[in-house]
Amino acid sequence: MERCPSCRGRLNESALCPRCGCDLSLVLRVESRAENLVRLAIRAWANGNPKLAQAHVDKSLALKRGTLAETLAPLLRKAARGECR
Repeated sequence: MERCPSCRGRLNESALCPRCGCDLSLVLRVESRAENLVRLAIRAWANGNPKLAQAHVDKSLALKRGTLAETLAPLLRKAARGECR
């Protein structure tokens, strides 16, 4: 996250916005969890388990609409249905 969702101020490494003081620790944890779920999805797909990969990417998308997760989602749906190998 580069900008505060509250005031749109630029963020640094702190969990507090330097501009408005908003505590972003929960938002940052959710963002981190979404990224971790995408990594788990890729690992599951590489290990030959597309259904588990699809479940991970769907959970990630429920937390955050990331570009990589949105790109993987249709591929994993096809793979889970056995339409691609």
